[in-house]
Amino acid sequence: MLLEALVDQFNQRFVHEKRASVCLWFDEHRELGRVLPHLREHLVLLEPAPFVLLEYDAAALHGQIWRRAESPAHWRRRAATRRRGGAS
Repeated sequence: MLLEALVDQFNQRFVHEKRASVCLWFDEHRELGRVLPHLREHLVLLEPAPFVLLEYDAAALHGQIWRRAESPAHWRRRAATRRRGGAS
């Protein structure tokens, strides 16, 4: 129920800009770090996902803004892979 409420709150942010579909996750102090994996899993279950969630990629040392610049086709492929249970 908490995850649904969180997704609903994010969706409300997108009401005024219909073209927006990317949520940049900034949590410098990792206060919500334990919630993030569950939120990712929840978004994968939604069909279609209401938005793409971008977070810091520690393995690649890329931040959210860098990752946002990746092509939309990349995000469609990634979402399809996650729905099939593949790695991100």
